[in-house]
Amino acid sequence: MENVRTKIKRDSVSILLPNDKSENYPKTAIKKIQLRPVQLTPIKTEADKLAYEREKIRVAEALQESADWEPLESEKLKVAVLNLQAGKGVEEGEVETIEELISINLVKTKLFSVIDRRSVDRTLSSKGDASCKSVKECDPKKIAELIGAAKVVTGIVTKVKGKYFINGNIVNAKTNTIDFAESSLAESPTKFQEASEYFAKKVAGGILVIYDANVTSRSKSVLPYVFRSAILPGWGQYKAGQDNLSKYQKWKGIGFGGAFLLAFVNLYQKDQTFRKEKSEFESEHNLFLLFPLGSGLEQAFYLRDRNQYSEFQEAGAQATNAFYILGGVYILNLIDSAFPDKRFLGIGKMGQEKTSGFHLNMKNVQSISQNNTNQKETLYEVSYNYVY
Repeated sequence: MENVRTKIKRDSVSILLPNDKSENYPKTAIKKIQLRPVQLTPIKTEADKLAYEREKIRVAEALQESADWEPLESEKLKVAVLNLQAGKGVEEGEVETIEELISINLVKTKLFSVIDRRSVDRTLSSKGDASCKSVKECDPKKIAELIGAAKVVTGIVTKVKGKYFINGNIVNAKTNTIDFAESSLAESPTKFQEASEYFAKKVAGGILVIYDANVTSRSKSVLPYVFRSAILPGWGQYKAGQDNLSKYQKWKGIGFGGAFLLAFVNLYQKDQTFRKEKSEFESEHNLFLLFPLGSGLEQAFYLRDRNQYSEFQEAGAQATNAFYILGGVYILNLIDSAFPDKRFLGIGKMGQEKTSGFHLNMKNVQSISQNNTNQKETLYEVSYNYVY
């Protein structure tokens, strides 16, 4: 989908279509988002210009409420904020404050790798270049080359009738040309934060007009899902279903919970039977030992004692098997909860399902019996596929 607005929510990505309808997709269904301002109509009027400016602010804010989506660190554009000049009536400290606030608010967008003045000064000092010891003494293009910045934000802060005007140029470090310019107004020093934030967002949105930021989901830890399933089997899968808007995961969580409950009830019943058989065997065995050797009663109770012992052993074996079944369901539940984005378990037609899981294929075939008559025979095939 191109030229559509997206909003990254807690559990999903909402896409606003041109017809003002929206569609929600689980985050796991989206590989990447290219952030850039959406322009549906040409800019002809002042209202169109303001609408497009708001759109640039929107994309600059797109990732601020998202904890798990941002460009890869290696792909973030390097932006340096430096050399803001103090105009008439503006103190040097005020310019440094505004410059620092602009850097901080660019960082908050999570779109760029921002290099501030302190980092630049450290870099210049380490280079040992006599002609370029500090930001004030060095040409912005040369600074950009030394620190590896792709864009440089520079400009001037002026003061007119008590109001501060932030006027900035965004310079392409490679060509040393101005890509675009932005401005912002602070009514007083108490409004520096608000004006700097607005300026930084306009700069970020403007950069995204000419530079596509590929936003991808950072891998989310599966430990919370495993922890939940360790406490209550199926809980982790159900939570993954809620996070990923997956009914399959929810039902699988319910299935694991139900399977564990049935296995637990089965173990309880088998254990009760075992305890009962054990108690009856011990009673019968103690009674058998009371009879003298060689008597008729001794022989009769000997057979009864053997039968009771066999039943006791059988009940013990069934209780042990029930324990293994319960443990197997629990361990399988933990393994499955560690793969919330994979169909680690699932039943489907073999050869047709493109997902990970156990696949069952059933088909009827003709066979010839010994008396040369045709008979239908059902064949079952089971396989396991892992899709990565």
